[in-house]
Amino acid sequence: MTSLKLFIICLLSMPLFFGCMTEVMKTNRPVLDDISSGGGDGEDEEVVRPDKAVFIKSGFCACKNGVTAILGNCASFCATKGNTGNKTLLYLETTLGPEILLNSQLGNLDNWCKKVIEYTDDEGETQTVGTNPSCKAILRDSDGNEIILDSPTVSSNNKLTIDLIDGVVGFNKTYVLSIVETESGASSDSIQIRRITGLDSVSDLSPLKIDPANGYTCISRGYSVDEDSGTIFYESAFKLHYYFIDWDAPPIIPQGTINIFCHDIAAFGANDSSLYPRLELNPGIFSVWSMNDARFYDSKIDPTIGTVNGKLDIHDIIDALIKSDGGVGLSNDIFFKLEWPNFPQGAATGDSQNPGGTSNPPTLGYVMSPWINSTTNISYCPTSTHYYGTNLTLQALRDVVGIDTEGLYLGIKESESQTLSDGTVVVGPDDYVIIREGLLRSIWFYVQAGQAIAPTPLTEGSKTLHFYWPPNINAPYIKNSDQRLYTIRHPSQISSTSLNGGTSQVNITQIPHDKKFACGPKAD
Repeated sequence: MTSLKLFIICLLSMPLFFGCMTEVMKTNRPVLDDISSGGGDGEDEEVVRPDKAVFIKSGFCACKNGVTAILGNCASFCATKGNTGNKTLLYLETTLGPEILLNSQLGNLDNWCKKVIEYTDDEGETQTVGTNPSCKAILRDSDGNEIILDSPTVSSNNKLTIDLIDGVVGFNKTYVLSIVETESGASSDSIQIRRITGLDSVSDLSPLKIDPANGYTCISRGYSVDEDSGTIFYESAFKLHYYFIDWDAPPIIPQGTINIFCHDIAAFGANDSSLYPRLELNPGIFSVWSMNDARFYDSKIDPTIGTVNGKLDIHDIIDALIKSDGGVGLSNDIFFKLEWPNFPQGAATGDSQNPGGTSNPPTLGYVMSPWINSTTNISYCPTSTHYYGTNLTLQALRDVVGIDTEGLYLGIKESESQTLSDGTVVVGPDDYVIIREGLLRSIWFYVQAGQAIAPTPLTEGSKTLHFYWPPNINAPYIKNSDQRLYTIRHPSQISSTSLNGGTSQVNITQIPHDKKFACGPKAD
């Protein structure tokens, strides 16, 4: 009746009609202050659940099986959550405005989401607003796409748990999230979340840094000295091969060393200098992952033990990626150091049989253990085809490697000797080269009935394979005078004191069929 009287008054005063209509609308709307005592005739079902009175606290986290699942500082929190049944659960805490806290029918988040609100109309009858209220989580991405997640779990202490459903909420995409009561449209404030694959920082998912390895040659010389004149006679010479990374250039040969040189002595003279290019320099002969990438150190704190865990961070990252997709984690390490001398330390100190030296060779970088198909026993290095397959570990590598890889092989030179002027036979030191798969496949061969034959996938694992070095891809099976024959061997088949002083952490549980010892970034 009050509304009707006010409406008649407004008609009698037309200039004020529109202002009065506003008052009529306000009078008809049940508002929070008079929900329990009456305050409208119930003809308009305006929103009675307070809008923007639910506030999501900062410090929210999402976890999957104890691992961080959104961008944020959540590692310690998620470690306390343990197994989530392979669900990615978002944990929110809220504070409530007085419009909710002080209302006798609401008072908490659960009621705000679920309770049918009652009020008494002007006739003294009980009316309700809503029939089956409920809350949903609404996520919107930067393109305006909307995801609705049903039935968040609400606890009595104004906390929510939301299932960020795998396959629905995408990875590495930012969403604006709010909690909405769907019948009234009342909403909380908004937060931003970015789902990641179990890591504390998206920088963990950037491709690993790559370093090209450069090859060069040194000449080891045998000599004699005339006792009367002191004249030096060089009577034998053998090539040796070394590798280095651009940011770790090899040291120079000490002045006065006459049994070996690693620069062009015809152009620059006998004494070496850091300014001289290395002899027969071959830039970017293969590639490795850079040891300067921070993920090749053990610096991440394992929240379960409160300290580092003795594993490279890259392996922790891959483990988290696998677990975030429902896997059990990483069973074996994937990357290992490739240590190789960048300088003929042994030859420079007179050890002609171990020219690279035998202690503490520098690390060129990191390489990957070869993969072996368990069905065919054929080894391979991962490419995009494998990254988009069903193997969770290879899927994880897609995020941190991101490029095709290729095999790295070790070639040992055929024994070489030279006869001195007095008839003495001098046997040269062993020499090894590292060769990448992309180049090797264009020059390798096996010998059958005196003929050089290129191997096929069916024969490369059953034949002893060779190549000539330096390579000549235009005539790979014809040996030139400057070439030597090399045979492919796996490091486990060679004495650990050899390898030009190089060492290996190669997993040799099973030698790959074609004897590749590692996988590295594909160079072309």
